[in-house]
Amino acid sequence: MTEEHKQALKEGREKKKLEKASTKGLEKGFEFVKKEEFDHLINMVSTIARSVQELKTVQQTPAQTVPVVKDEEPDKTHLPPKWRELCDQVLGKDFGLNVTYPDTGKGFLIKVIVPRDKSNAPVSHWEFYKADIRSKAIGFGEGLDGVKAFYEKVRNNLKLNQANILK
Repeated sequence: MTEEHKQALKEGREKKKLEKASTKGLEKGFEFVKKEEFDHLINMVSTIARSVQELKTVQQTPAQTVPVVKDEEPDKTHLPPKWRELCDQVLGKDFGLNVTYPDTGKGFLIKVIVPRDKSNAPVSHWEFYKADIRSKAIGFGEGLDGVKAFYEKVRNNLKLNQANILK
């Protein structure tokens, strides 16, 4: 064999090795991608990463909280004096009252604001609502009797007696 022939044989073997190595991945199920396809994949992954980061930021932002009414002020402009007197007798002077006259319906909504020291509401209720307000819709036909019955229900629920009321 001549040197040229040996050199050609050697180059042929190397060429076959390179071809075999380049197709080796294809035999195992691998495919080669073009640069444009790879760049497109990187762009998609970047877009997803930005979306996840924005979602994470939104989730970490504290939610807007609805302002909680601390202690509702009694509405003295529409509160009949007899109702206040009756509340002082049945419940005590430290209870607040509020009356709302809805636009629709045939009655009014009366709210009794229970002081914290006489409330039987759990701590979780006070932490969330910051107040203990008992309310009832009373028809115009019930009048003062309906208001008195509501006060007595609140008194019974709070287990108030004459000694507690005078405190």
